[in-house]
Amino acid sequence: MPAIRTTQVVRGLVTRLARSVWLFPAVVLLALLVFTVLGVSGSSIGYFDRLLGEPTSGLLAGAPQGIRSDEWAIISPLTLGQSITGFGTINPNIGNGQDMAMIGGVPCAEWGALLTPQNLAYFVLPFVNAFAFAWWSISAILLVGVYFGVLALFPNRRLVAILVAVCTLFSPFIQWWYLSGTAFPIAFGAILLALVIAFLRGQDEWGWGKRLAWIGGVTYFSASFAVLMYPPFQVPVMIVVCALLIAHYFGRYRASYIFKKRRWLWLLTPIVLAMAVFGGYVYEHRQAVAAMLDTVWPGARVIPTGSARVTDFLSWPLAYWAADQRVLPLFHTNSSEFSQFIYVGLLLVPFLFYVCLRRYRHSKTPEDRYVLFIATGLVLCSALFAWRMFIPFGGSLLQFIGLGSIPMNRLRIGLGVINLFAVSLALSLPSYRRSVREAMLDSWTWLAAMIVGVCMGMSLEIVRLSAGLVGIIGKGAVIGLSVAIAMMVGLLLNRSMWVRMIGAGALVVFSMSTCLSVNPLQQGVAPLTDNAAVLAMQAVDPSRTGRWVFTNSGGIDTLAVANGYWSLSNTYSYPQMEFWQEYFPGANPLIYNRYAHVVVNVDDSYSYPDVILLANNAIQINIGSCDPVFSQLKIQYMMAPVGQKYGCFSQIRSVNDSLAVYQRSSNG
Repeated sequence: MPAIRTTQVVRGLVTRLARSVWLFPAVVLLALLVFTVLGVSGSSIGYFDRLLGEPTSGLLAGAPQGIRSDEWAIISPLTLGQSITGFGTINPNIGNGQDMAMIGGVPCAEWGALLTPQNLAYFVLPFVNAFAFAWWSISAILLVGVYFGVLALFPNRRLVAILVAVCTLFSPFIQWWYLSGTAFPIAFGAILLALVIAFLRGQDEWGWGKRLAWIGGVTYFSASFAVLMYPPFQVPVMIVVCALLIAHYFGRYRASYIFKKRRWLWLLTPIVLAMAVFGGYVYEHRQAVAAMLDTVWPGARVIPTGSARVTDFLSWPLAYWAADQRVLPLFHTNSSEFSQFIYVGLLLVPFLFYVCLRRYRHSKTPEDRYVLFIATGLVLCSALFAWRMFIPFGGSLLQFIGLGSIPMNRLRIGLGVINLFAVSLALSLPSYRRSVREAMLDSWTWLAAMIVGVCMGMSLEIVRLSAGLVGIIGKGAVIGLSVAIAMMVGLLLNRSMWVRMIGAGALVVFSMSTCLSVNPLQQGVAPLTDNAAVLAMQAVDPSRTGRWVFTNSGGIDTLAVANGYWSLSNTYSYPQMEFWQEYFPGANPLIYNRYAHVVVNVDDSYSYPDVILLANNAIQINIGSCDPVFSQLKIQYMMAPVGQKYGCFSQIRSVNDSLAVYQRSSNG
């Protein structure tokens, strides 16, 4: 009898879970735990092995992407370096000491770490497992956040929410920019959208416990959103989220609803608390924050309104070619900057507005009124971003709402949020019972598909010709892409739900096909800890007391900080003005007053240090090997090409056929 009862209880729990909105989050959590236990991530740290000409340690599938340098060359090495220094807020191995809280995704043992959920595992798990957790928790939080955000706007549409969440995760923009700073603005924005709508919908029946839990949730995710501190992604996302909240509110309630029963006070409370938390965080890191805000780049940059290149925007269907090195130079960019969302939903926006307006004029039901407000919010946000991108006036007004300093390619994240909720709206409109023949012969939807197909064909042909892609992408590919996109639009606009679901499935497959293989499967972190360069550093400086400089070393500079060594060649997330003024007093502050990757070129033809700007985020120090700066900074070792002759450094150990370790002589 006890066994029978246990079986019945288990079956009951499984049945309830299968019918619950928590089934999808439970599946996502299970996948997260499996990858965490296995210590498998999608990191491209294996690229270090490639640079050193070694087999990629721990590579299970795919190939590391060199262009993912924000991850493999910066975030991941700095994260490992944090574990070696005890996760301190200040890392002493960068300049005079760098506040690591200013680099998103890097763990620090301080109270602010509670606001970075992906990093919490570093304080309780072995590093390899925590590294895997941090990687996949980005996907998990994005999936669950978008899932609940869609369900908030369109209740009881679980399958719709799942499909849209998967499409969002497998957007080229997310996969090529796979970092917490890219995914979390969308995820946290969607979660906040869900929490506020939940309050408006059901707070009258909530007890004190549920209300306090809600305040805690909104405070936490608002503060977590704020401490991302990357406005180019935060501002566009928040504009769309606020527009959808306003649309939801006026679509469901009277204007006075929020002023009754002190609802406004309940909504205001977590906002004030989140501002207090964020204010405390900023105050604690005030020196680094002030330095970031006062930079020449990115702090003072202003991007002219209307300066977006139309061909860059129209190239979004070419996401499959984002890894093709023949294509990217033609757009003067790299894979990450080239990547966009699959804007099928964006193409739906004008048609959805027309459909919703026609439905409301015909029946004027509360549901028709609601979807019309949502469609209007999407239209207005689309128009706002189009204004910013393509219309060369009104920049002062856009600057006032925070859009004036946002690069055009960063606005894509806002378009992506519009895109995902437009697809959700299309899939959530009421369905009509129709025969298969009637559904497939829906003249209105196929007319829309034809319009989209012709426009896409023309725009892609313009891109192909103007960008010089004629010898790379043929007319067949243009026609095939145009037809595929037109078919998806036609299916998603169909008045039959099952036909729309076919369109959603096609969109998922299309999205995954463009970027599923972008990131590899990497087990462990051996490429950061067990290669020829690291072994050489450990052999000559086992106590990590020496200081290093890397010159012409092929991009492996950050292996030093990853393994607990001080290095002049590093990533400075904000300018350490005292450091530059003390050791390089002749350098122009306009050059080093920025977020920058600092590379060093040791060449005895330079009689004094010359600091030059390579790019907006890259600085090169040209310096002779006998310059007093090396003595002042107590630099003892240098990694450089093998067989070089320096006045004050001598080769003491080979790393491989191309690199060697040099030691500074006593007269250096």
